[in-house]
Amino acid sequence: MVTCVTGVGKITALYLTIITNFFKRYDNPKQLAFHCGVARFEYTSGTSPHKLAKTHHMANRV
Repeated sequence: MVTCVTGVGKITALYLTIITNFFKRYDNPKQLAFHCGVARFEYTSGTSPHKLAKTHHMANRV
């Protein structure tokens, strides 16, 4: 049950259930974390490897 997780109430559980089509939309938990915006990407380029990690621009930031 989703509401067993600390900080997840009925509204959040309902939202996650609807958005993920009863958790069938994503193959693994990492994909769900990226969609929710809680997992960050490390930003690296050839010239500046020490920038802060950012969320993906397509993440759901609501």
